[in-house]
Amino acid sequence: MAGEVEAKRVLKHKGKVRMVVVTRAAFSNQQITISGYKDDLRKDSYDQIMNVREEGSDATLYERGVRDTENQYVVLVEDQSEVGLISSTAMLTEHKKNVFLQIAIIKVSYA
Repeated sequence: MAGEVEAKRVLKHKGKVRMVVVTRAAFSNQQITISGYKDDLRKDSYDQIMNVREEGSDATLYERGVRDTENQYVVLVEDQSEVGLISSTAMLTEHKKNVFLQIAIIKVSYA
């Protein structure tokens, strides 16, 4: 997947990067709400660490520390018609977290 390749290249990350984009209607059809998904992330010990709003998209980065060498990350990108989820395991600096959010916005917007 193009988004996975670009994220790995920019972040110099060798692990897995997973991305899925679904319509808001599909989210609703499965009886899943955005706020409910965010609550589930918090219950799974993810902390919201960064939020960016850009051109109609809202991207939030969540982090869960699992090891001394790497953490688990989930980016939730919302726009008017779609919801994007990107997950990865890595150790990211603050700059790379910001880059990860920007890539997520671009990939979901053009998926």
